[in-house]
Amino acid sequence: MLNREIATKTLAQIYLRQGNPQKALEIYLKILEREPGNFEISEAIKNLKREMDQSSHLPRMDSSEDLPEFEKIRNLERWRDNIRMVRLKRKSQDKD
Repeated sequence: MLNREIATKTLAQIYLRQGNPQKALEIYLKILEREPGNFEISEAIKNLKREMDQSSHLPRMDSSEDLPEFEKIRNLERWRDNIRMVRLKRKSQDKD
């Protein structure tokens, strides 16, 4: 278990860059517990939860062997588009 004192915004951002939004969320929540009035962290949590919710609606790839070829391609294109969207959001957040 992660010590509350070492939970930092930078650590959460590292988890995000590594593709681990759940760990990033845990870090943000620990920071908010320590700093309940931190608006920036509250917003980061809200945005991350929204992104995680959106990604949960992505097509599942584990059952792709049952799909026709054109459906597999369509699913991959949706994944690609969602990844691009998340990357653009992260890029714009990093600039702020």
